[in-house]
Amino acid sequence: AVWLDGRNMAAGGGHDGHGTDAAGAMTLRVGRIGPDGRVSDDGVLDPRTCDCCQTGAAMTAVGPVEVYRDRSEDEVRDIRIVSRREHAWGAPRLVAEDDWRIAACPVNGPAVIAKDQTVIVAWFTLGADEEARVHLARSEDGGRNFVEPMTFDRGSAIGRVDLAWRGPEPRSEVLLSWMARDGEGAQLRLARLDGEGALLERRNVIRLPGRRGN
Repeated sequence: AVWLDGRNMAAGGGHDGHGTDAAGAMTLRVGRIGPDGRVSDDGVLDPRTCDCCQTGAAMTAVGPVEVYRDRSEDEVRDIRIVSRREHAWGAPRLVAEDDWRIAACPVNGPAVIAKDQTVIVAWFTLGADEEARVHLARSEDGGRNFVEPMTFDRGSAIGRVDLAWRGPEPRSEVLLSWMARDGEGAQLRLARLDGEGALLERRNVIRLPGRRGN
């Protein structure tokens, strides 16, 4: 199990105004849960992460991967991946360098799916240029390296991304969903990609309220 852990944070904090150094920050922790319910190998994967963005996990042919929104000392909150190989967790790696600086948690984390050595990650960002968009990046070596990300809905993206496989192996398609602004409300949008990452279809699924709670 991998989870966000606030044991080092100041009590009573919200999305911002706390955790200004690693000693008081949200952490990403891991533990192995045995059949008797006991937790072993409890440890820290990253000592300073975004406070409220959900994480994502998937299993590759060589071990599990975890994706999450990191938080640097100067408030850059880009997506990182950490993987377990040969009975040990490695160091976190950047999925892409968005360089999004925000002094508060966007409550908008990444999604991940994996199959064999293929790892696909999707996430929301404003980036250094403060332009909202959704990215999707693909790795063919278990998450060590990612190709240049595809971009969806520049300027109108809200995020709330999710990913799923569709269809039988080995030519499974990838489904990416996200929310985008549409007038006073929002649209749930869907993109369908083939097994090589080429875009096959993109469409609106249903109109939704644009509030964060939906």
